[in-house]
Amino acid sequence: MDMQLEHTDLLPSLPVFDGVGRVHLAWLASVARRLSLKRGETLFEKGQPVQFLYILLNGHIKLAVPAGHGQEKILEFLKPGDAFGESVLLPDHRWIATAQALFPCKLLALSLSDLATAVERSPAFGLRLLANVSQRVETQFMDQESGALRNAVQRVAEYVLRQPKVGNQARFLYHKRAIASRLGLQPETFSRSLKQLVTDGLITVQGARIVIHDEDALQAMVA
Repeated sequence: MDMQLEHTDLLPSLPVFDGVGRVHLAWLASVARRLSLKRGETLFEKGQPVQFLYILLNGHIKLAVPAGHGQEKILEFLKPGDAFGESVLLPDHRWIATAQALFPCKLLALSLSDLATAVERSPAFGLRLLANVSQRVETQFMDQESGALRNAVQRVAEYVLRQPKVGNQARFLYHKRAIASRLGLQPETFSRSLKQLVTDGLITVQGARIVIHDEDALQAMVA
């Protein structure tokens, strides 16, 4: 699944490369590897050594850990533009979760030596990686706070609010069972909570499509 990166047209549009000059982008393109994953294919497994920094170009990936009885706990959904594996800079670091493609994906992979050189050549790239790590830590903190302080309906409402919107409409990008795992809920609890938001007139759900009727009420619910 390994291919040589041949063009850089997509790189300037990715947040992690914001502020990186074209010369540096061209150099990154010459040393990075492009990886392709089929839906359901595993990129790495929990416990394996971290050997690369990955940048997701397109598709979606889940990071998950075993939860017993054949179940799993989804820690994070990765979307296009996300970088992960910054811990490759730490000695003898291992992955804390398994990465599996939810849709066909394309990624860039930078080895430790290439990543170190990239940061040295472009401080802007290093700052973007630092911002990426900071954002992930903040998200994890918010998830812990949500799990500890909010009930199931509030967690589902918060998830709805986080989704990218066009006007008053959003979409569930992932299977509802996967979303339930991400929120630390049983699938049936997620379904009941979603139905409660519909019954209260706050949203309408048609398959993966969400129509938000009262965003202020949703915001007040999770405040």
